[in-house]
Amino acid sequence: MKPRKRRHLKITVILSVLAVSGGLVFACPLLRAELTPTTQASTNATLKIVGFSVEGMTCGSCVASVKRALQALDGVTRIDVSLADRRARVQYVEGKVTADSIAAAVRQLGYKTGEPVSENDP
Repeated sequence: MKPRKRRHLKITVILSVLAVSGGLVFACPLLRAELTPTTQASTNATLKIVGFSVEGMTCGSCVASVKRALQALDGVTRIDVSLADRRARVQYVEGKVTADSIAAAVRQLGYKTGEPVSENDP
């Protein structure tokens, strides 16, 4: 029994160290969910939300392309792209990226965007 307890303790310690260092963020979604709020809360930055229309999306691959382009922007924290509504809604850290640069990233893919409209609720 003691060897099992020790092994369990060693595995727990190793997993904890990897999780804190960021090594398990993709391997363990449960640990990622626990670490994300702490990381975001420590930034003390203002979160903003912008929404805009996206014309030209025809399939799920288009949506995935838009999401990938927006995820590549430093400061973007949450993305919601709707094929049915032809709209994108993006939460971002004010000061790291602007609403115009978010829409510009989508336009660089070849899609037309409407005017970015800021929303009050982060």
